[in-house]
Amino acid sequence: MTAPPGVAEAPTALDDKDLVPRAADRDMEAFAELMRRHQNHVHALAWRLTGNREDARDLAQEAFLRAWNSLGAFRGDAAFGTWMHRIVVNLSRNLHRDRTRKGRDREVASGNPFDEDAPTREAAAGPADSPAKNAEAGELREALERCLGGLTPEYREAFALRVERDMDYAAIAETLECPVGTVKSRISEARRRLALCLEWRGVLEGGRT
Repeated sequence: MTAPPGVAEAPTALDDKDLVPRAADRDMEAFAELMRRHQNHVHALAWRLTGNREDARDLAQEAFLRAWNSLGAFRGDAAFGTWMHRIVVNLSRNLHRDRTRKGRDREVASGNPFDEDAPTREAAAGPADSPAKNAEAGELREALERCLGGLTPEYREAFALRVERDMDYAAIAETLECPVGTVKSRISEARRRLALCLEWRGVLEGGRT
């Protein structure tokens, strides 16, 4: 329903493309609504790229701070969510570069970086599975975490955006600012490396992809 003449529509009733100009004019309510809509995806992507809850939280906060300070330069040639993904990717690259330069990369934190809803679902799941099944699931989860953390940033970024965010190749290419063919190649190589890593760790049979 359209607001009466002279009365601004509530942020929750507006699309992102309508909220962005208001936020660029320093409308805090509009920006708060954008944050509310995108914070889960931003934090989930940050977690996939950093493998660490603390780093992911800090990176997500920095991403929204940068967005707030840069909205005046946002041209609208991409969706706001895609623009936020690009900011997260760039910040994670900076973090990785700094850590590599200083030689102090952190271990991947416990928890499954492939599943942002796991804590909520596990709390509501009721009785736990058998100890043996839990141990097997834990072994696979740890192996996935370590293998994903072992990917170089360019492969991890493409894989996370495709598999975790379910973005199409064109959107990933736009986010990473590279050709679609490069995106497809990186995702294919990421899958191959993950399969080899899982096989080496004994949690994936040889020949499976």
